[in-house]
Amino acid sequence: TTCILPWIALDRNADTSDPAFAPCCLYQSQDRPQHNFEEYWHSDELRKVREQMRNGDKPAGCWKCYNDEEHGQKSMRQSVNESRLGPHTELIEADHDDLKPLQIKLLSGASCNLACRMCQSHVSSKVYPVWESIGMPLKDPYKYDYASEEIIRKNAESVRYLDLMGGEPFYHKKIVKLISWLADNRHSEHITVYVTTNAMILNDRLISDLKKFENVVIIVSLDAVGKKHEYIRPGAVWETIVANIERLQRNNLNVI
Repeated sequence: TTCILPWIALDRNADTSDPAFAPCCLYQSQDRPQHNFEEYWHSDELRKVREQMRNGDKPAGCWKCYNDEEHGQKSMRQSVNESRLGPHTELIEADHDDLKPLQIKLLSGASCNLACRMCQSHVSSKVYPVWESIGMPLKDPYKYDYASEEIIRKNAESVRYLDLMGGEPFYHKKIVKLISWLADNRHSEHITVYVTTNAMILNDRLISDLKKFENVVIIVSLDAVGKKHEYIRPGAVWETIVANIERLQRNNLNVI
């Protein structure tokens, strides 16, 4: 029943414009949401989750993964353990107070350069005015996650995995500055960074900084090819996306 994430990961619950800390985006808190990192990392709830997994029990907040497995589907727990459990097995028996966040997700908020038709008002700053103009129900836009950025900077020596999501991460100056700061201070040398992007925004400085990370995985969001993709994602230019993907590959950066 063990998942490595409660020992290493700092994530956010989904489905809210003010997400609480959690081991992963699927976890459903059985207690009050934790919006303060120190309260969350040292909370009785997180300690209980770890103890239950050590004892072979299934924490209630992790029901989604166990449910997937019972129905023959590969769960997030199984996928994460394939790459993370081996390198960090010794942490399972470590004292709670000795643990540090090794894997951190940073949400860049709703700031985005495209108005994708499948997107929602709280996820894209370009979609929000479209929904507003046609009378669709609106949600407060996601905010930039200042708290997680501060945690990354304070724990840069121990961070090993960084997940950057948006909006569009490369559209947000604070994300680009953080990448540069990690690279300039050589923290990037022991960090694997994952970035989910629409591949419209790229420059030489950004590529140079990304090449200084131990590993980089660029997840490009694509819905179709050519004009059909441009229709689904207003503001996208297919030729630019293809050129940027090839540019990333030429610089030996992994593209999915």
